[in-house]
Amino acid sequence: MGQNKAMLDYHGQPLISHMMALLQQVGITRPLISGTVHGYDCLPDHTSFQGPGIAMANIMTSYPAPAGYLFVPVDMPLLNAELLQRLLHQPGGSYFQGYPLPAYFVPPYRPAHVPSVRDLLALYAVLPIALPGDYTNLMRNFNTSEEWQEFLQS
Repeated sequence: MGQNKAMLDYHGQPLISHMMALLQQVGITRPLISGTVHGYDCLPDHTSFQGPGIAMANIMTSYPAPAGYLFVPVDMPLLNAELLQRLLHQPGGSYFQGYPLPAYFVPPYRPAHVPSVRDLLALYAVLPIALPGDYTNLMRNFNTSEEWQEFLQS
């Protein structure tokens, strides 16, 4: 991407601000940011470049949240509150079939040393739920500058 995705401009604000506002819409009053984003309170990775699964497990075991953790990627700006609420209403945690993120994890939390989110979901026995067909477009993410520019122009 050439820059931190969290700081990409989305409707006049950084993507990270957009995602924080979305989390507040679903009732998350104290969103945590994993990694390093200049100008924001963040939880730095204990082990940099080891994969998101390890970073997520470290957060859950270091800062246990009794109600659970909803992990959302910063590069999915089309997610909406209704979609995330579907995950939060699953008592055993959940994610959408075919998409490892966003994902909702519930206690008990235990250390894990798996680099991928898919492996972490399997280790925690988090089960997928069906993504309604009309929500497929909301699951787009962006990994290159070209993809981001194409999205902004659409």
